[in-house]
Amino acid sequence: MRRERMVLMLISLLSLLLPQSALAAQAVDCVMVQEDVGNGYRYEAPGIGGFSINGQNGETLSAAVISLDPGLEVQILRDGYEASFSDGVILDNGSYEMRIFREGEEEVYGVFHFAVQNSYGEMLGGEDRELVQISNPKMELDYDSQEGMFTYTLPDGETISSRVPFGGWSESRNDIELSDQLNVYRVLRDGQPQDFSEGLSFNLPGSYRVTIWDNELGLSGDTSYRIDYCFVLSSRGPRNISHISAPMGFQTESLLWNGIPLPIDSKDFVHLELDGSYEIAFESEDGSLTWQTSLLRDTTAPTVTFTPDISSRQAPAYGEFSRSEPDAALEIRWNGQQVEAYTPRLAMDGRYQITITDTAGNSRQYEFTLRKGYDIRGGFLIVLPVLLLAAAGGIVFYWRRNMRVL
Repeated sequence: MRRERMVLMLISLLSLLLPQSALAAQAVDCVMVQEDVGNGYRYEAPGIGGFSINGQNGETLSAAVISLDPGLEVQILRDGYEASFSDGVILDNGSYEMRIFREGEEEVYGVFHFAVQNSYGEMLGGEDRELVQISNPKMELDYDSQEGMFTYTLPDGETISSRVPFGGWSESRNDIELSDQLNVYRVLRDGQPQDFSEGLSFNLPGSYRVTIWDNELGLSGDTSYRIDYCFVLSSRGPRNISHISAPMGFQTESLLWNGIPLPIDSKDFVHLELDGSYEIAFESEDGSLTWQTSLLRDTTAPTVTFTPDISSRQAPAYGEFSRSEPDAALEIRWNGQQVEAYTPRLAMDGRYQITITDTAGNSRQYEFTLRKGYDIRGGFLIVLPVLLLAAAGGIVFYWRRNMRVL
């Protein structure tokens, strides 16, 4: 009897532990698929994607920097307890397990293990010393005209040199150089992680953010610095934009619209109200440096002209269309399906949705219905062969019906 009770107790205990055991069985180690990408290594959880991290599975890091694929979520355990995961950087000392999920789901698709060990983490846990972290501190600005580089000096003497000032706009490339004790942990272009293993040289249009941390992590004092170095590389052409902020260390000095001087409302930014050509000059706070940029502002959506008119949303006849801007992209949907316009002519009955978008991103949409029958000459619907096949079928049917067997 006692043995039976023991068996029942063991079965009950196993039933309580079964969900956790099943979960552990499903959670497999993430697989390294590529080296020297982003901030180090690329790992994937089978079937759902993955992340990049500056170390290998099981490695001890001075700081963990993680870039997660869109659509994924993670749970971070530090020494067996759940820990926070903010902005992809982990600095606290400890042994970590990272669990990978699909966004909104609870199933664990993969796990990754690492440890963090640095004097910075020890200082965070100390009672007799408080470490201050400062993001984007005030920095001294200088310019080397021979090299064409702006140099920002942090309060601890470390430097960031760049062809485009912090927060500036440029139509050319940008190169960034760092002093020895600074390190880049992540580069984002239009919000997407970028590979910077070959250096910090950028030439593709987009909005960039380069996250830089003080490599000593405050060990030379009580302050650690983080810099989110931002700049924009713009393609040549019009842009849909409402304002431009002054680069760090600069103030607005002058503003020209189509060659006409305009008043300056703020030293910190320029508000652009009218479409047209702008020339903007920024001056350093001490007046020793000048940064100039120019752009063509376009916020007006292009148009499509239809002949005959379709303003009633019911086209009375087949007609042609033309774009107000030849370079504007045209998307045509006919009865919900995307089609190509090989000629500027609409000759098929149905429901149309036409969207035109210019190079600045402005768009306009038209919706209407064509009810006029089919136009054989337009070459869109070949009705004649169908009629011929129907006639041939009728002849065969007649012959079969009237055939006699001798």
